Amino acid sequence: MKRRVVAILSLVAGFFGGALSPYVSSQVVRAQEKLQAPRETRAQRFVLVNAQGQEGGVLGFDKAGVPEIILLDSLGREIWSTQLRAVTNSR
Repeated sequence: MKRRVVAILSLVAGFFGGALSPYVSSQVVRAQEKLQAPRETRAQRFVLVNAQGQEGGVLGFDKAGVPEIILLDSLGREIWSTQLRAVTNSR
């Protein structure tokens, strides 16, 4: 019998709480709109990090503004890198 009373009181309280909530709070809550993925991302540098936040690589520019890619080992030492070099045609 006690469970039945508690269940009925819970239902009544939920009903009245839901019915009165618009009058208690004037703030309207709406679902967030679905965001579109950007068509283009611009940055001067992208850093690849692992789950612990340690750097594993970099795609960016060196101090002279030359594009470069650097890969790092687990200790943060450079294991591979490349830079854009000017190509000249010798014909």
